[in-house]
Amino acid sequence: MIVDDIKNIQKYSHLNIPIDKIVEFIAYNNKVNLEDTRYDILGDNLFALVQSYTTKTHDEGKWESHMEYMDLQYVVAGTEVMYWTLTEGLTVSEDHTPEKDILFYEKTSHKASVILEKGMFALLLTHDAHMPCCVANKQEKVKKIVFKIKCKN
Repeated sequence: MIVDDIKNIQKYSHLNIPIDKIVEFIAYNNKVNLEDTRYDILGDNLFALVQSYTTKTHDEGKWESHMEYMDLQYVVAGTEVMYWTLTEGLTVSEDHTPEKDILFYEKTSHKASVILEKGMFALLLTHDAHMPCCVANKQEKVKKIVFKIKCKN
């Protein structure tokens, strides 16, 4: 997992992800305030899920990971905690692959947690189990863009 401010995203150009398209989409959202739905950017190779929700408690959260896509989760507004651990050794509780590319896991302890605020992003690889959307200081509304970046095979 990589966590940083979006203004630093060019520092990760060596990761061979479509940074320019992501930055363009964020700028477009900032101009028009996009509705919550899926937006195709490079077809199935890169798409964005615009989401608005109220943060939930740690107990309400679910561990998840993805096999086909990396996530770049960018916070447009609000603050949340994201918990992180490795997928290795976790027990799958729900398998929604390949149709939805999401695995859910039984509750476990976390190895790290990070507070994501407006303008920050987390890049999550396929071995990064994460529990997003959790309460930071108080329950609040968050708007996020989750960029789904297809992994190269």
